[in-house]
Amino acid sequence: MLGQGTITLNDSTWQVSIATDPIDLGAGLGNLATLPAETGEFFDLGQLQTIRVTTVPMLFALDIAFLDENLVVTEVYRDILPGYLVTSQQPARYFLEVNSGELANVNPGDQAEAEITLQPVISTGSTGWLDLLNTFMPLIMGMAFLGMLIPLVKSLFQVETMQPQLLAATRKKENGKFQIKTDRLGNLVITHNLRPGQDIFLQFESDKELVYSLLRRGEKKDLDAGWPVEILENEPRAGTLEELWEVSCPEPQQKTSPKVIQGHTPGQSLDYLPDSQEYLAYTIEDIGYREKIDQAFQEAITRARSS
Repeated sequence: MLGQGTITLNDSTWQVSIATDPIDLGAGLGNLATLPAETGEFFDLGQLQTIRVTTVPMLFALDIAFLDENLVVTEVYRDILPGYLVTSQQPARYFLEVNSGELANVNPGDQAEAEITLQPVISTGSTGWLDLLNTFMPLIMGMAFLGMLIPLVKSLFQVETMQPQLLAATRKKENGKFQIKTDRLGNLVITHNLRPGQDIFLQFESDKELVYSLLRRGEKKDLDAGWPVEILENEPRAGTLEELWEVSCPEPQQKTSPKVIQGHTPGQSLDYLPDSQEYLAYTIEDIGYREKIDQAFQEAITRARSS
């Protein structure tokens, strides 16, 4: 569930939804038609890390600010159109998404102030149920009939779902997940339950080290022992696996790959992903293949005329 609050930077204040659990962090503002002025979404990833933000599902341009654990702005990205992948250049814990142009007067080093008016509810699985029962145990023990317990539990959850939210609910992603396992040759294999027939085989040590860096200690032990490891696609760390997927299993040409933005200075340049047509064209020019291709055609024409 999204929380609510206000974020103040310099002389500007935004009413924001606050995302903390994996589902809300993954959904973000994707597929939202418009965003009212001076509103946005504030994301808390829980600890410092390299953050990757995709605007592929967005329908309008954004300004994005990354912040450290002390709510100090570390980077600002302005006027980011749909279809881009924005990666923070230094570790951050929070990031703020607002309408394009609303961070015009915000720069790295600015101090933000946050006020939470509705605390986000973090789903913790079975442990959350135990905490809820322990909280209301004295009331439950005082009831004479089991039938009185059911309406009480229903009413508790109705209160949570009826709490107002600042922004319209965004569409939740399907329950997709990556699976990492080791084949008989020692190569890492990455599969996705919603993308059959598009397995990724990692043979290079650099790629293996990148994947291992995403795993927790217990997951590394399981993988080394031959057990598969699963990572939900709505986890922040799954963004790295998604990038490997984009490079190894490009989508059909009608779905263009997101372009990568580096740096936060005005007029930032774009680095094309290796599966793009632009990258291929520049590569042919740089390594001299175009000249070799032209020469081969000329030789073929000469042989045809002389025969």
